[in-house]
Amino acid sequence: MQNINDIQVIEQQGVRVLTTAQLAESYGTESQIITNNFNRNKERYEEGKHYIRLTGAEKREFCNLNQIDVGTKATNF
Repeated sequence: MQNINDIQVIEQQGVRVLTTAQLAESYGTESQIITNNFNRNKERYEEGKHYIRLTGAEKREFCNLNQIDVGTKATNF
């Protein structure tokens, strides 16, 4: 499990963000668990305040800039 202070700082739209993978690693769980929990409670979160959704070219650019492997169909953030 990674210490939260050791996580790589990533900024998107001028805001520091954590990817789903970073959250999972810091909590000692799998990315899918984080995604499942988010989806079960999605109505509690406000886009732009609690999470940022990236799609298309913006998502590809984010992955390239932050050296995130997009080996699967959907990369979680």
